[in-house]
Amino acid sequence: MRDYGRIHTRFWEQPEITALSVEARLLAVYLLSSPHSNLLGCYRLPKGYVADDLRLDEAALERAFADLEGLGLVHRCAVTGWLLLPNHLKYNPIDNGNQAKAALKLIAKVPPTATLLAALRAAIRAHAGRYADTLLGAARLATETADGTGPDKGSAKGSAKGSPDPRANQEQEQQQDQQQEPERSRAARPNARGARLTLTRLPPAWRAFAEQTRPDLDPEHTWAQFRDYWVAKPGREGVKADWLATWRNWVRREAPPATARRGGSGTALAARNRAAVATWLGAAEPDGAVIDGACHHEG
Repeated sequence: MRDYGRIHTRFWEQPEITALSVEARLLAVYLLSSPHSNLLGCYRLPKGYVADDLRLDEAALERAFADLEGLGLVHRCAVTGWLLLPNHLKYNPIDNGNQAKAALKLIAKVPPTATLLAALRAAIRAHAGRYADTLLGAARLATETADGTGPDKGSAKGSAKGSPDPRANQEQEQQQDQQQEPERSRAARPNARGARLTLTRLPPAWRAFAEQTRPDLDPEHTWAQFRDYWVAKPGREGVKADWLATWRNWVRREAPPATARRGGSGTALAARNRAAVATWLGAAEPDGAVIDGACHHEG
């Protein structure tokens, strides 16, 4: 079961879709986003489930299915209750080796008596891309001759005599596919194991965040404290999966500078002290100088 289904906006622009009845269009959207669906687009779906979810009677549901089958948008097996969306892999492609492994497990669940196996082979061959050979090597689908014309009754004997077994290198192909995954995709994934802080200078983007979020802080001073703290952390305590996120949290939680907590700058504090002393002495200005908030009388 998937958490969501993908429906392209151009689905509604296709003439054959706009010509369908409301019930058929509702059924098409349901099949694309059904909670019973999977990444292969081939799954068991009893009519009772559909009728209950869509609140359609049996006659209306059969008409809707017939309309979609007439357009080749769905194949049903009346014997097993399984169905196939032939274009599912076209719009929901298999992106990596792990998904290919999951698809192989789903193929293994398709009943061998299902009448849609040939259509499933055709859909995989047309839309599974670089994973097509891996999926077609599944035991459930390995009953087709090399030219794709039909079942090969002697396939088991041929394999025993030393002919190539399409499943023999299945695991090896999956590992090669994972190794060939683009570097940029691997780099974009979070570092689940984490790493220690290796930066020695405050990156511009980090500085910009501090200046925008906490203009009361000195970015360089905050960075120095941040770096010294984490570099000094031993072992796993000094390992983080996302140092930028750690910096953002540090900046948000950093205490205001001491002068800000006292209510103003040193100059303003000195002015208030002079005014207080003047009031106490009854004079307009005390005879002395105020230095760093302390009154020092001369002579």
